Amino acid sequence: MGLPSNSVAGSHRGEVCLALGEICLEMRTAIRIRIPEPVVSCMPNANLDPQRSPPQDSRLAAWPSVILCIPTCRRPAGLRNLLENVANLVYGGDLSVIVVDNDPQRCQGCLTVANISGCFSRPIECEVESNRGHTFAYNRAFLLACRSIRKPEYVAVLDDDEFPAPHWLEHMIQAARRFGADIVGGPVFPVYAKKDHWLTKTGLYMPPALQSGIVPMIFGAGSMLIRTSVLAEYLTEPFPNEYAFTGGSDLDFFRRCRSDGRRFAWAGEAHVYETIPSSRLALSWLLRRAFRVGTDLTRVDRKYCPGLQHAIIRWAKGLGLLLYGLSSLPLSGLRGRCFVAKSLYTAARGSGRLAAEFNWLYREYAEEIPTSSKSRSNNE
Repeated sequence: MGLPSNSVAGSHRGEVCLALGEICLEMRTAIRIRIPEPVVSCMPNANLDPQRSPPQDSRLAAWPSVILCIPTCRRPAGLRNLLENVANLVYGGDLSVIVVDNDPQRCQGCLTVANISGCFSRPIECEVESNRGHTFAYNRAFLLACRSIRKPEYVAVLDDDEFPAPHWLEHMIQAARRFGADIVGGPVFPVYAKKDHWLTKTGLYMPPALQSGIVPMIFGAGSMLIRTSVLAEYLTEPFPNEYAFTGGSDLDFFRRCRSDGRRFAWAGEAHVYETIPSSRLALSWLLRRAFRVGTDLTRVDRKYCPGLQHAIIRWAKGLGLLLYGLSSLPLSGLRGRCFVAKSLYTAARGSGRLAAEFNWLYREYAEEIPTSSKSRSNNE
């Protein structure tokens, strides 16, 4: 028996409303509604907020064991700064660190770990991943953590250009317990090399303005906590290597986890800080990053939501972002260069979404590969 015509019409209206809701959410995200957090202008070797209050139950909880994974590549100063701050973390449970160096030629990460390990307050080890590409480093770290004799209950992740606040890990664990989450994310705030640069006033480097609680999904692994039992189910290739030089592997992984019914939470008090060098304080870098993020989103959407209806939604998102960004440029020009940057950012993100429909991708991280490695990869 067929559905009544009014039921079919209602179903179509519901699908249209859902599509419009997704498009509006995408545009809101691209426009970058951000937390008005103060920023600083240096890369300290101590945390920025030592007076931040610890979690309320920090004295009562039996803290679980955690292994912190740190992939690194040619950032010895950033890695050292991160490890010095990790050593100062306030955490009552077992915490150990695994560093994976993705530069087999120089091994600067291993040298940094060797120099600091003698006075490091936590167990630490470093391995070299010879396959170039950040996904290989992440996946090697995940494999080592899940198979560690320490049997951690959770695996955490920080990048080598970041450093955590003293109670970061406690807040992450608290969120995982409070909300029954399998995967937890938190905000990463910028630390600018030049805090007076005009781009710092755009808000485009700031994290999303989210409150602590259950969220549909998180979108980056720069500050992440995951149950080891969950991660162990994806060890074949948690971060797909097809994203090794483009970025977006973490988004693909989280989308896969969401499809499998995993529960996500956001820990708004678990602050992490990311150093923004002068090279990234450039409009050209921001627009390339926006383009790349757009391509990531389309690639993941196309992979997990095939079909004509979803293709129409993807195109509507891309065209909507592109047209909104371009159409807002005249008014943005009257309001100042910060608004122009925001309009261009939105347009670039829409362009990236559309470009990925034709498999036109920006290999952002391929720029860091030595010439010899590039030649060898091309010959294989």
